[in-house]
Formats: sequence, C-alpha cells, structure tokens
Amino acid sequence: MAIEDENWIQRKQELETLTREEKELPKQWSISEGLLYYKDRLFIPDNEDLQTLTAKSYHDFKIAGHFGQEITREILTRDFY
Repeated sequence: MAIEDENWIQRKQELETLTREEKELPKQWSISEGLLYYKDRLFIPDNEDLQTLTAKSYHDFKIAGHFGQEITREILTRDFY
C-alpha cells in the first residue's frame, strides 16, 4: 500500500531530519519507528485504503462490540489523528 499523501511524506521527512540533527521537533509532534504522532495520537496519512483498514479493524474488534458509526468514529479519534 503506497502512501501518496504529500503532506504526510513532507512532515515525516521534516521530523526525521530534525531528529537526526538532534533539534527540537514542532510542538505536539513526535516520530517513533517511522510512525508520526500528533498530540500523542498516530497520524494516519490521507490514504483511503489505509483509513478504511484502520476503521474496519476497530469496527470488527470483537471485544468492542458494535456501537454504531458515531461511537466507532469517537473511539478511533482517541488513538488516531
């Protein structure tokens, strides 16, 4: 699955460069193992396939039960940005 979100790619490159140069990252941003975090939530690229896969995995999680679209969306936004 190719990431085509140019904003995400540019932000990742910026954070990697700052980290490599041991400079301070922009407020509320972090990077860990190639993943971007904003406000302590995983920053998902603007990629419909990836967003659908992420939402589906939360929706289909058996322990969570079925709460409907609005509650599933609320649960997703707790962990993802």
